[in-house]
Amino acid sequence: MSSEGTAAVGARVRVPSRPQLGTGVVRYVGKIRGKKGVFVGLELHSPNGKNDGSVGGKRYFECNEEAGVFVRPSQIEPAEEEGEAVAGSDEGTGVEEQAAEVVAVEETSGLEGDANGGEEEG
Repeated sequence: MSSEGTAAVGARVRVPSRPQLGTGVVRYVGKIRGKKGVFVGLELHSPNGKNDGSVGGKRYFECNEEAGVFVRPSQIEPAEEEGEAVAGSDEGTGVEEQAAEVVAVEETSGLEGDANGGEEEG
C-alpha cells in the first residue's frame, strides 16, 4: 500500500494489480469469516466486482450487485481525483485511526489472498 491512511472507510482507492476493477470507495476494513488476515471491502464505481458486499452469506457492507470486491490492504492505493463519485460516500467518517491499526496488523502478517470466494486474480 502506498499510503498508510488509504484503507480508511470512505477513502477513494484503486487496485493497481487489477486495473479492470477501476476505482472505488472503501466500505469495510476487517476480518472476513473463514479467511485469514484483514481485507478491505470496496464499492466500485462500475459493476466490475464479484459481489454485493457479502461473502459466504454474511454481509459486510451494502452495494449494488457486482459492484463489491474484497482485497488485501496491501493491494490498494489512493485513486487520483477524477470527479468520480459513489452516491452516499462516507468520506470523513472519523475511522481512519481504526483502519490504520487494522492495516498495520495485516502488513506485519505478510498474508496474501482473496476473500471473494476464489483464487486471487493478478
